[in-house]
Amino acid sequence: MKLKNLLNRPFDRVKITPLGRFFSVFTLFFGIATINSGNNLLYMILAYLLILLFASGILSTVNILFLHVQATGQEAIYKKRTGNIILKVSKGKIPGFFLYFCTDTGCAFLPVLTSRVALIKVPYKGKKRGIQTISDITVYSLFPFGFAKRWRNIRIDAKVIVFPAIDRDVNDEYVFRRYLQGEESSSKRGFDGEFRGLRRYKAGESLYHIHWKKSFKELNLKEFGTMEQDSLVFQLSQDPSEDDIDNVASMIHQWLKAGKSVGLFAEGRFFVPPSKGSTHEYNLMKRLALL
Repeated sequence: MKLKNLLNRPFDRVKITPLGRFFSVFTLFFGIATINSGNNLLYMILAYLLILLFASGILSTVNILFLHVQATGQEAIYKKRTGNIILKVSKGKIPGFFLYFCTDTGCAFLPVLTSRVALIKVPYKGKKRGIQTISDITVYSLFPFGFAKRWRNIRIDAKVIVFPAIDRDVNDEYVFRRYLQGEESSSKRGFDGEFRGLRRYKAGESLYHIHWKKSFKELNLKEFGTMEQDSLVFQLSQDPSEDDIDNVASMIHQWLKAGKSVGLFAEGRFFVPPSKGSTHEYNLMKRLALL
């Protein structure tokens, strides 16, 4: 039983690289030629080649032993986008070299790892909204000579919050007003809100909004309010769909990016008053992710 466990150790997973195969075949043929020649100098060279292969196997094994990996946080990770999880890694007294820490999305490279703690950012792609679990992370290295790729899986059991998608096209006024809580008026005038009335056309203005039926004596321009409210509160029903959450998340992101104050009301769950800034956006996205 002990022998079986020893053979199944995770750090014993190894794949010979093309360079390793070439070096092994070269050493084999060189050994055959050396035996046939009986030359002492060739025997010495053969011994060095075999020592190099042996040392490569030992050093590559020790290189990925005694690793300590712990998930300590994350950057903003949105659905169907790639973000970063933050890992705290360290090693025992024997340092590690040329290490790659990988998820299914990609890898982070660490040239040297000692007993001192290092923080690395490993890419991760959120496939769906909510709390996702990363059970383990793969660590591999080609150290020392690139003859073999040796790797192991280290269990981390990290919990990652994936925010809703923020790349929805929500420029349509119907979609915009569908999620607004109440109506907010504005004293500003523009061409994207409610119809306010007519005014005399001024030279240089667009002809698109001219009211032709009312312009038989002079040109009259249709005037609308603007949707540039100082603050907005978006509303979600008690049981919102995934599309509703993605739409609201996209609008929150766009309006906060424009410097506006945004709040969120989820019926029967919570109310977040309007505010600004990246911290407020993170809080709103986290709330939406956990709905």
